[in-house]
Amino acid sequence: MYFESQATPFPRKLICIFVFPSPVIPLEAKSYTMNIRYLLLQSLLLFSISISGQTPTEQDCLGAIPLFHTVYYQDSSYTGSGNFPNEISTAGCPASCLLSGEKNDVWYIFTVQSTGNLCFNIIPNSSSDDYDWAVFNLTNASCTDIFSDSTLMVSCNYSATSGTTGANGLDSMICANASDKKNNAQIPVVSGETFVLNISNFSATQSGYTL
Repeated sequence: MYFESQATPFPRKLICIFVFPSPVIPLEAKSYTMNIRYLLLQSLLLFSISISGQTPTEQDCLGAIPLFHTVYYQDSSYTGSGNFPNEISTAGCPASCLLSGEKNDVWYIFTVQSTGNLCFNIIPNSSSDDYDWAVFNLTNASCTDIFSDSTLMVSCNYSATSGTTGANGLDSMICANASDKKNNAQIPVVSGETFVLNISNFSATQSGYTL
């Protein structure tokens, strides 16, 4: 029989309970049988620990923060890269422009309400901060597909220029390298599509930003 732990939605741990029958066993065989059962139980415990995994945080795609409003305030920036590092390819455009991968990053997720063009800015609280970002379309994909499927990246900016950056329509780029400008084209979207946005803090400061 089995039970599924409901302690946390990510990940769900499968707990197996094996029920052994108790046949009549000669006395001289009981010690051997008990040793076999002990070894089996120990193996099952180690297997259970190995599949339990890590719990996603907002610094992981699976734990992305839902966006419901047109303005989001991030009072302080993040450090590190969560429990699931290396979710983003560092191969460069077109897979992702984020050559540093996830760097002091956080993930956001949102579903488009109206067909049109998506436009956003990341406005640092300190104008000297350098934020990089990438948007991925997960409408028909999952977080684990991001690293290997280059078609999921719809806009990305790795500009070394500090200050406000975003898919604000002030330039025509969709995948900007370090030497490029900090502004990208607006993103065409369709109602019902789901996207994730990764924001990485190259400056490693704690000043925060407005999205």
